[in-house]
Amino acid sequence: FVTLEKEYLIEVITNEIANVTQTTAQCGGNIKYEGEETIEARGVCWSTSPEPTIDDFCTVDGSGVGGFISNMTGLTDNTLYYVKAYAKVNDVVTYGEQKTFTTVKDIYAPDGNIGGYEYVDLGLPSGLKWATHNVGANAPEKYGNYFSWGEISPKNEYNTSSTMGVQMTDFSGNPQYDAATSNWGDTWRMPTKAEMEELMTLCEWNSVQKDGVLGVKVTGPNGNCLFLPAAGHAYGPSIYFVDNGCYYWSSSPYDSSENIFAYFLSYDVYTGFYEGMEHSERLYGLPIRPVSE
Repeated sequence: FVTLEKEYLIEVITNEIANVTQTTAQCGGNIKYEGEETIEARGVCWSTSPEPTIDDFCTVDGSGVGGFISNMTGLTDNTLYYVKAYAKVNDVVTYGEQKTFTTVKDIYAPDGNIGGYEYVDLGLPSGLKWATHNVGANAPEKYGNYFSWGEISPKNEYNTSSTMGVQMTDFSGNPQYDAATSNWGDTWRMPTKAEMEELMTLCEWNSVQKDGVLGVKVTGPNGNCLFLPAAGHAYGPSIYFVDNGCYYWSSSPYDSSENIFAYFLSYDVYTGFYEGMEHSERLYGLPIRPVSE
């Protein structure tokens, strides 16, 4: 209880925190007051530092005595917050007991960046870091650019490739052929067939939507997640199988006498069927998801 100037007693009770998400949470309180003065405002205040006040973030949820519910918005994911209910009478603010809560972690939140490009650590035995988005994209759900295998620039039509018929070895990290290394620099490179197989066999794969875009959520052994949009593939001047096929080039050639094929990752979003590592003609345009040590 707090005594005001006229010896009126006021009690402010802070509710328990409920409905916590990545960016929102619900609280509120209850005001008990024996005086005749008007409860001008009531609500909750919060901060990432202890002992928040109405000078920090706050809500105004009506006036008067009784219970009320407060909705906190604009929060940051995976963050500890301190919150108190408050009541204001004659410009005197009385606070309730401090409560704490932590917002839910964004499952696609990056763990860091290399050369300005964000990555996720999935907890794989190799320690490999996977980029959060494709080459040419600025968000995980964007398709980005399409590349013929062994070429470092997108083009208007995908009818041939400079590596068609050329005997090649795995070129991961070689800027002459690796679009990830050439475009992003630093330690970024295209994943090898073996590294894509590690992703396939040790992670959980589920068809999902992210911000309205169909794709696959890849959940690593440590619970962190990667989103691969179903960007389909380019052939000629057109894009095919968008919102259906998750196709991504590896840096590994398919061993054949023709020297026209390369390995790519294949996942069907509609059926949830994981086709694994397939091989296709190098002329097709596929997106690229970089990796780094």
